[in-house]
Amino acid sequence: MSQKYDITIIGSGPGGLTSALILAKAGFKVLVLEKHFIAGGGLHNFKRKGVNFDTGIHYFGSMDEGQVLNQLYKYLGVLPHLHLQKMDEDCFDLIAFGGKEYKLAQGFDRFKETLTGYFPDEEAAITKFVDDICEITGEEELYNLRLPQPNPLPYNEKIQISVDKYLQELTKNEDLRLVLGSLNSLYGGKRESASLYTHAFITHHLIQSAYRFKYGSQELADVLVEKIKEYGGEVKTRQEVSGFEYEGKLISAVLTTDGQRYETKNVISSTHPAITLKIVEEGRLRKAYRKRLNSVANTCSSFGLYIKLKENTLEHLNYNIQEYGVNDTWGADLYNRVEFPEGYFACTTPDPKNEKMAETLLIITLMEYDEVRKWEHTKVGRRGDDYLAFKEEKAQKLFDFLENRFPGIREKTEVYYTSSPLTLRDYLGAVEGGMYGLQMDYRQPAKSFVPVKTHIPNLILTGQNINLHGLLGTSMSAVISSSTFLDLTKLITDIRNA
Repeated sequence: MSQKYDITIIGSGPGGLTSALILAKAGFKVLVLEKHFIAGGGLHNFKRKGVNFDTGIHYFGSMDEGQVLNQLYKYLGVLPHLHLQKMDEDCFDLIAFGGKEYKLAQGFDRFKETLTGYFPDEEAAITKFVDDICEITGEEELYNLRLPQPNPLPYNEKIQISVDKYLQELTKNEDLRLVLGSLNSLYGGKRESASLYTHAFITHHLIQSAYRFKYGSQELADVLVEKIKEYGGEVKTRQEVSGFEYEGKLISAVLTTDGQRYETKNVISSTHPAITLKIVEEGRLRKAYRKRLNSVANTCSSFGLYIKLKENTLEHLNYNIQEYGVNDTWGADLYNRVEFPEGYFACTTPDPKNEKMAETLLIITLMEYDEVRKWEHTKVGRRGDDYLAFKEEKAQKLFDFLENRFPGIREKTEVYYTSSPLTLRDYLGAVEGGMYGLQMDYRQPAKSFVPVKTHIPNLILTGQNINLHGLLGTSMSAVISSSTFLDLTKLITDIRNA
């Protein structure tokens, strides 16, 4: 039987779910289709031995009172249902490289003061860095919840400035440059292509305020789904979209692999653009458009080590650790399968029985898809003994690397699980397991920054490839995509006044 909707959203990552709730709240009949058995995308958790492990969203910023994510979640009605933990204000990220450690602090004055303590001769450079990222982010209307101005520029010119060149001109102190550039890990930035614009937003929103989900990011997905349903929307899992039906130039129905047909007036795709292109019938989009999107490289993937700790063996860290075995912090440029691992990201979750102690330790390190390509046509749980041996070898190398930071980590481990780029591909819908979607490139902004509108009038895009990465980027892209159907001035006003 055919069912009719105003807007059908493909994919239930944070961008898709947030778009769905904004539009359902505005009175549209909304349907979300998710191929996985549970909604959430990068918010998804998996549970083993009674313990939750996050897969994608490990921390985020702009959540203090009045800041953009705080206001958005108030407006959506989800904030009271979230259990959030503010991270250590003196250190939300510990950056370690070349045998040295540096703390990144919350609050711009504290951030400057802390770094000046490490680099007393660089106070002017540190101050200028803060002033510059505040100036760049201050120009963005949505990020600051300002009403849109008439005749806006098509894009901020800062997109075309290299963050590496900027840092080279800012200071001659190499260690300071590496510290100020260290959050490139949160968008898969490469030294040769990362833009100052992207780096400014990622860095600024965490210095503003840094938070994590106390009991896992799945909580946000679950609350968003419940709110969507409260406003009459629907979220259907195990529904993989296979194609569209058309009437003239418009999509008229969404088809799924199990034979379902959903009539719809509009479609929002929150999946990777390459996946969206495969769904769209040939000839519906210009060849140049397809070629441009398909030619953009994806960000690097990762290998994950998920450790359930023995009780009371490791203190809970209310900060993250980004550690490198070399004198560098541009992780995507460092990857070398022979020297694996050359660095890692680490975070813990508190034990509900004793929140001063850690229940889990999550380790993420970079891994290129090519390392697992020979198993790409296998299925989950059936990849063979050689794949299991491959993952085990990588896990043991990681344990060896962690021993310096966490002495006796093997003895403190009750059980551990691993993930590879294939895991990210199959569970999160990430093309080649790319953690952050398309690789943004300041040298080709028109190529790597994807607009929300397509040449199919009622097909809209959203997600991390549209705006920025992480929870901030997907949330902002949801507002932008939703404004295609709403009065943006009213929407921003309502979010600001929530």
